[in-house]
Amino acid sequence: MVREIRGLFRITGDGKKFVLLLLLRCPFEAVFTFTKANFVRSGFDATNGGDRAGLYLACFVFVLQSLFLFMYNGVVWTVFALHTVKWTGSIRKKLFGHIMSNLSLQCVESRTSGEWFTRLNQAVYSATSILAQPVNLPFLKGQKMSQGSRR
Repeated sequence: MVREIRGLFRITGDGKKFVLLLLLRCPFEAVFTFTKANFVRSGFDATNGGDRAGLYLACFVFVLQSLFLFMYNGVVWTVFALHTVKWTGSIRKKLFGHIMSNLSLQCVESRTSGEWFTRLNQAVYSATSILAQPVNLPFLKGQKMSQGSRR
């Protein structure tokens, strides 16, 4: 699977930027979990101590941390989505150019344009889903599945 991803990046030339954006996406869940745990601890400490001002402070800090964290996540996802759309477009152009340069006119005209667009869209969707959608853990080990079988 890693070889296929490297091949896609060689075709499009955007590997470093894509990896950077993926790394920027990663820490959100960990930081948000830490923020929630810190809020719960501070809230319980303030409640057990009868400190109403401490409870308000814990709530205020939690709201601020959550606000900044979700703003960061929104910015990263916006940049990631924009980059993914551009990346998908470059894959689509390369694949379309490959189809047009390697197939004869008779072969292209033997099928309807709808069939060609469906095949092109499915191939681009498959390539894009490798990096833009959640990764299934069994496929990280490099297992290869045949075209007809699904688990």
